[in-house]
Amino acid sequence: MLNKINFSTSLFVRRLDRNLFQDFEVFESTKEILANLFFKDIDSKYEDKFFKLMIEDEVTIKFMRKILRSNEFESWAEDYLESYISEFLDKLTYLKKSNSIKIYRSITCTYDWINKASKSKKISTGNCWSYLYEGAIPYHGCPSDQEFIFHGEINLSNIDWFRTIILNLVFPYGEDEQEIRTYAKKRIKNFSVERVGDILHSQFSKKIYT
Repeated sequence: MLNKINFSTSLFVRRLDRNLFQDFEVFESTKEILANLFFKDIDSKYEDKFFKLMIEDEVTIKFMRKILRSNEFESWAEDYLESYISEFLDKLTYLKKSNSIKIYRSITCTYDWINKASKSKKISTGNCWSYLYEGAIPYHGCPSDQEFIFHGEINLSNIDWFRTIILNLVFPYGEDEQEIRTYAKKRIKNFSVERVGDILHSQFSKKIYT
């Protein structure tokens, strides 16, 4: 399945490098990748300085780029990332006929979401999903709120693979949430909603978007 998303290690690393300055999520995730993956595998000349700066909360973009552009990181990325991503893709439920994967998302709210959504012409679901049912965990709301779990399918081309891969490399997204990050305003197919505690799902045939 690796060829279906046209993954290239060198392009992935270059995009990390390019986005460090303009994207805080990428900046913080790259720090985690270096601290928890790269330096645990490699006896690097950059390690002591990196962790000293990290303790002082002074890791700079310039220094991180120096590491990302090093032969050490390039060699590590070629070995580690392709193997990791191949294993990650094997965890997805791929639907060959529609070139899609199954995805899940959970929300909590104080009102009947199904009833409200059934009266809407267009439904927006958000772009933070999980590739596993167990990963669909709501992180907002109160215990007294109702919980709803979205079930759907999304085309491979509508997934933000760069961000999805980054988030699955770092804690807690990879271990707890099994993150799938979609592009905004993309179509969700075969959408149904499970109200936690109910036996039957509610099917929606109208236009559903992320």
